[in-house]
Amino acid sequence: MEYPVVSGVTHDAATVVIKLNPVPRGTDFLAQFFSRLAEKGVTIDIITQSENEQGQQLAFSVTHEDLTLTDQVLNELKLGEDTERITMEDVAKISIVGVGMRTHPGVASRFFNVLARENIDVHLVTTSEIKISAVIDRGNLEKAAVALHREFELDQK
Repeated sequence: MEYPVVSGVTHDAATVVIKLNPVPRGTDFLAQFFSRLAEKGVTIDIITQSENEQGQQLAFSVTHEDLTLTDQVLNELKLGEDTERITMEDVAKISIVGVGMRTHPGVASRFFNVLARENIDVHLVTTSEIKISAVIDRGNLEKAAVALHREFELDQK
C-alpha cells in the first residue's frame, strides 16, 4: 500500500521553550532533572542537548500549562549564577506527519525550504521516521501551516 509522503500538518500554540546554558555535564543531571519534572506530572516534548565551550547546553519544550511546575523544579535545583536561563513563551510547534516520510528522501529539505521561503526562523527541531516538528515564533504559525499545506498538497485531499 502506498502512503502519502505527508498526510497532515499539526500544531501546538501552547508551547514554551526553556534554554539552559551551561548545566552540569553528564547524564546524572539530566536524569535527576527530568525525573523531578516527571514526578510533578510535567510532560516534555522536544529535548536538545549539546556541548560548547561553556559546558552542556539544554533546551526543551513544555506546555504553557506546565511552565509554573517547570520553574519550581528549576528553582529547587539551584543551578548556579553562571547558568543562563531563557524562557520563550511566544512560540508554537508546527509538525508534518506521514508514514510515507520513511521511504521518501527530501521531506526535511522541503519542510525547511518552505520555512526559509516564508522567512520563519526555527528555535528547536525534532524528527522521527514519520514526523518533523519545529518550534517557531507563534506569530508565524498560521503562515507556516498554510505554506506547508500548500507544499505537500494537503488542501486538495
